[in-house]
Amino acid sequence: MIYLVKTIYIYKTIAVFSFLLLFSAQFFLIYNTYKLKNDQYFNAESGLINKEYYASIHKDKLYPGAQRIIDSVLNPAMPTLERFYNAKSDSFDVLKDALCGKIFTVLRNSNTMDSLFQEIVNRNHLSKDLTFLLVINKLSVAFKNNAYIPIYKAGTVVTYADPAVQIPDGFIIAGHLKNPNKLNLVTSLDVSAPYDYSNQLSFTLYVDSTHRALAVIKQMWPTLLLAFFSIVLMFGINYYTFRNWRKQKNLAEMKADFVNSITHEFNTPLSTIIIANRNIEDEEIIYDATQVRLLTKIISRQAKRLKILFGRVLDITTMNATTLDKKLYDLSELMEEILLDYRLNMTDKEVLITLDKNELDAKVSLDRFWFTTMLINIFENAIKYNNQEIKKIDVVLTRTEAGEIEISIRDNGIGIPKEVVGQIFEKFYRKKSEESKKVSGLGLGLFYTMQGIKAHGWQIHVKSEENVGSNFIIVIAKN
Repeated sequence: MIYLVKTIYIYKTIAVFSFLLLFSAQFFLIYNTYKLKNDQYFNAESGLINKEYYASIHKDKLYPGAQRIIDSVLNPAMPTLERFYNAKSDSFDVLKDALCGKIFTVLRNSNTMDSLFQEIVNRNHLSKDLTFLLVINKLSVAFKNNAYIPIYKAGTVVTYADPAVQIPDGFIIAGHLKNPNKLNLVTSLDVSAPYDYSNQLSFTLYVDSTHRALAVIKQMWPTLLLAFFSIVLMFGINYYTFRNWRKQKNLAEMKADFVNSITHEFNTPLSTIIIANRNIEDEEIIYDATQVRLLTKIISRQAKRLKILFGRVLDITTMNATTLDKKLYDLSELMEEILLDYRLNMTDKEVLITLDKNELDAKVSLDRFWFTTMLINIFENAIKYNNQEIKKIDVVLTRTEAGEIEISIRDNGIGIPKEVVGQIFEKFYRKKSEESKKVSGLGLGLFYTMQGIKAHGWQIHVKSEENVGSNFIIVIAKN
């Protein structure tokens, strides 16, 4: 069982690792496909907008009419700016800040970019989902010889302008695009004039879809569909393989159970028959009719048990209430017969088995075969796991105040640790200790005992103390 659990764990680990490996490969493929699609997304439209936008402002700046606004504010102030600049006066910084604030505010309030962009979209039948952002990156002036002096650069704060429209990329003149970046950059221009007392303006236009990620994913649907089906197929193959592997394991386990069951269950009645037959051959007993009759009855009972065992051994691992052959028995008489047969098998061991019936008069409906099997399995464990010179088993029958019948089987063996008491009825379980290693067994006896208890609808309780002994109490309900 432990080997099977380990094998299943290893198989699951390999399957999960393979699935994660495939999933990682698919994720890597999808991510790179998305990145490629995202880089290439809007390339054609971007080129078209850039061409249309440039044609609209090739004799202007920002948008049609923007050059006139800039000149109207900046040109009258040029002499003063030049004087402050040459004097290296702090007034130059104050004036340039005031001029930029006024220019940018007027450009925002007078911008025609919204109508220009809408016209470009409609004329070229582009998506209505497009939005833009027009940003000034730098404004410079030249007094003489085209020596441009910056009066505004992106990242600086214009005191006399709305701070909400100032971003790291520059000063927003128009548009509502939220995330300007190199992927949605359409054009970046530097416009200047080759004469004295002129100005140079650097500005950038960003255009993108408001649902860019969704649009890219829609373009990727064949790749996503292929990845999804490959993952589902991999999962299905793993599941189908694992299910069939488990079936084969279960079949192998059932075969092993069958062989183990035969070995375990046939041993006791065969040993009893052999011993009884050996006793009959004894010269002192063969002429004692009473002893011979007693021994032949034992042989007859054990032979019947073997016959029943042959018929039921195929169902030994699937026993339930429907497979029981229940009949009404006098519990006290039945216990005497079972102990008589068992004592005969113990003649070569120092074993003392006692029965205290407490004058119990009770008829119990049970399957004799399985009831005997349950008791013998408990007896055998009480003897095997016992290092006392005289091994004692005390069987006590009592009736509780609630009307239940209790069969107490107490021994003076090595006991069971409290932490493993709940595991002793598991299939193939054997306590890991030096004493247990000296005892041969398959760990099936108490498993079959519990199967029989459950099939009868009874209960079993275990009280144990190490180096003192164990007490197995079978509780038979009143009804």
